[in-house]
Amino acid sequence: MLIAQLVSTTLPYRMVRVYLNTATDSEGRHIPMAIGYTPGDTLQHAMSFATTDLGTVEQIAETSFAAFNGHPESSAMAMLTDTWYTNRNRSLSVGDVVVVDGHAVAVASAGFLALPDFVAPNPAA
Repeated sequence: MLIAQLVSTTLPYRMVRVYLNTATDSEGRHIPMAIGYTPGDTLQHAMSFATTDLGTVEQIAETSFAAFNGHPESSAMAMLTDTWYTNRNRSLSVGDVVVVDGHAVAVASAGFLALPDFVAPNPAA
């Protein structure tokens, strides 16, 4: 697990966790990009980081989506983008999940879908 610390501990910050959806169908095909996130999908923790961005969950998810698709909006996010791809993660896509301070959203075909009942996977699993 990678945790990138980009903020001073004296500033207000938000904790962000990013999960890649690795669910497959009975024939081994990666299906979340076609149908989106469904409860029970297999998720892989890809990155955690702290941010001083105090925007909405959706705004922070959008910034994360841009960074993890190769289009960071700041130099701090550019460092995370470099780390993301150095760790051989694929681009953030439909069906993946971003959690900001415990509030989860799934990447949808347009925007994000709130996941009020989301339970993060056990890191030991």
